[in-house]
Amino acid sequence: MRQNIVQIVKKLISQQLKAIFYKMVKLYYGLSLIMESLTETVLRFS
Repeated sequence: MRQNIVQIVKKLISQQLKAIFYKMVKLYYGLSLIMESLTETVLRFS
């Protein structure tokens, strides 16, 4: 019984970490895209 609980907890933690990781990756890609378009606009107007 106790091992089952441990496995469930481990599974939940790994799922949470994966979700956080994917959010971070998405944020990073979003920010890099925004920065890219910003630099393009700045270069165009300068």
